[in-house]
Amino acid sequence: MKNKEKIPLFIALSIPILMVLFLAASIYLPALGVQPKTNFLYSQGDEYSRTKYYVQDNHLLQRAVEYPEHFRAKKEVRIFIYDVHKRESREIPYEQAQSLVLDSRVKSPDGFEVITDHSGGYDMFPFFYSRLNYGEKYLKKGNYSRKLEINQEDSSRYYYGHGFNFIGWIIQGE
Repeated sequence: MKNKEKIPLFIALSIPILMVLFLAASIYLPALGVQPKTNFLYSQGDEYSRTKYYVQDNHLLQRAVEYPEHFRAKKEVRIFIYDVHKRESREIPYEQAQSLVLDSRVKSPDGFEVITDHSGGYDMFPFFYSRLNYGEKYLKKGNYSRKLEINQEDSSRYYYGHGFNFIGWIIQGE
């Protein structure tokens, strides 16, 4: 074959490769410079705990909640700070959490939000169905998402609140 006869073959073989490269670049390049900067506060524990936490005037408050006797909490609620740079959580006492300045909006000042995965994996039941990632938490902004390394109690993971309650973004005070 002469070189002129090879040109259509070369073009035909290179088009699918270029399409894959273009698709990969359009997905991954926009998220390269995107990194979260704002840590957040969350609580974890039983849905029927006698203590609920909330933000008012940019500070953490707690209130007592009364449930019927048959709704007994198995685990008390604990408060955690999630450090987005170290990608880890650490437990803090309520008194320390009160000194933090919090923003309870869904989106952080840098545009991120904490979301829950409800997809459960592959959905081609019964062949490729999996619930391994159901209830996992992610930090998301646009096309960028990152799984949060949050230790969720397995017993509460598949139920209503998954034991996780987002409280607010830490504006200052760490």
